[in-house]
Amino acid sequence: MALCCLALILSAFSPALAQKEARVAIVLPFKATGEEGRRSLDFYRGFLLAADHLKSQGISARITALDEGQESAYIEPALNAAAPSADALVGFAFHSHALEAAKFGLSHEMPVVFPLAQSIKTGMETNAYAAFLVPDDEAWAQGISQMLTGALGRTQVLVLQSETTEMSQRTQRLTELLDKSGAKVKVLPISATPYNIADALSSKRMNLVVTAATEKDILRNVAQKLRSVGQANPKKTLAVVGHPAWYDYYKTGELKWEDVEVYIPVMNFYNIASEQTKTLMEQYSYWFRTKPADTIPHSFLLGYDAGMHIIARLAEEGRGFLKDEKKYGGLYTDIILKQSHKSSCRSNHAVRLLNIKASGAIDLLAF
Repeated sequence: MALCCLALILSAFSPALAQKEARVAIVLPFKATGEEGRRSLDFYRGFLLAADHLKSQGISARITALDEGQESAYIEPALNAAAPSADALVGFAFHSHALEAAKFGLSHEMPVVFPLAQSIKTGMETNAYAAFLVPDDEAWAQGISQMLTGALGRTQVLVLQSETTEMSQRTQRLTELLDKSGAKVKVLPISATPYNIADALSSKRMNLVVTAATEKDILRNVAQKLRSVGQANPKKTLAVVGHPAWYDYYKTGELKWEDVEVYIPVMNFYNIASEQTKTLMEQYSYWFRTKPADTIPHSFLLGYDAGMHIIARLAEEGRGFLKDEKKYGGLYTDIILKQSHKSSCRSNHAVRLLNIKASGAIDLLAF
């Protein structure tokens, strides 16, 4: 197992300042071609930037980067190479590798954080040393339910449910929590006719739509149905709760929601118009193999946030930092690692809600 040439030690400052140290091994497919390799490098560079910024707080970071490889034979040597010089493992893009890393962390009492995994997979639920930066279904549903009721009160809710989307399970759980909160919930299939939707959105019934759909054709159809309902009842304000991918559609102008307010749950929110983001990208653009064009490299910002969180907590609290639910805020997204259930591993409970108004203005809701 050849070590990735990106290994780096960030500890070049006086002993008087460096009072605390965090040792982290990042294991990702750095040598992969295409998007996987680019995403890994972007995350790593963001993590290094966080380590550089934490120097002023008297925290040194000893960061080792290892190539994950794509074959199962690579992961055990990588883990064995990382263990002597690390107190936490970060990375693992492939499911089988993540399972092995979680087992390794449990046996060595070493926290393992999965920043790029999309969901918590079977086999890690009871592992106290595993943590995901992506919220699990329960954390997502609880957070969005609380924010919706905080923003809109005990509202009447229409759910347009799509069984073919990855969001269907989360939306079902959200429906259950809204129902428990006192909201009057009605569920219709995503193929519901405009008449069905208009009837559900009548003044005596519903004023909010929750849909799990991500397919653009379906969304355009839903938008058209809602517009026809809104035109028939112009005094009524309609709102839609959608998938995080909708924000990308909105930015590119691919989806228009005239006369409808859109609420979008997002795990990470990167304000592309932020002066902080622009300054950061201009200052560190040389860290990228190619200069980012119209898109902000989310993996870079995620790496920065993860680095600020993991390095600071590891330096302060050691290997047991996952047990503490204290919140360490990031610049672009907050990270709160805790359990949704007593029997589950930890996941990020920081969920946000974007409100895109019919005027085009965007509010970030946090309660």
